[in-house]
Amino acid sequence: MVKYIWDRAFDRGGEEIGDALNPRLFVPTDEEPLGYLRFNRRSREDVLGVRLDYQFTQRMNILGGFQYRKFTNRDNNFKEYLTNFPEDEDVPILFRPDLRTRIFEVQAINRGEWLGFNIVILAGYRRTTILLDHTTSNTTFVRAMMGF
Repeated sequence: MVKYIWDRAFDRGGEEIGDALNPRLFVPTDEEPLGYLRFNRRSREDVLGVRLDYQFTQRMNILGGFQYRKFTNRDNNFKEYLTNFPEDEDVPILFRPDLRTRIFEVQAINRGEWLGFNIVILAGYRRTTILLDHTTSNTTFVRAMMGF
């Protein structure tokens, strides 16, 4: 599976960008830079993945998959604006820096019936690696769903 996501939205002209992203007047958490980030986006995300489904019985499935996600923020105006501030300056949460992620996940799905209720139990493990920070997180989860 390969998926490309482009996000592009502009509500300002070239001369208006300089007014909103003026480092002498506004710090990154002020209202003008936040308004710029809210309505001006230019990014690309590439998602490459492989998935394997295996059915042991009618009630038991195993799913496994690997995904590589690459997010590239192509908004050079805001990146240049941030270079005017020190590294420890607060950055708005709307700004997404470049990100590379690897995700490996395994899930087991078990279906059954008890006293007329349909029951589905989902158990899984996910390992996420953020490549630019060299950090890894492990998540184990169990979900139980019941219905008629």
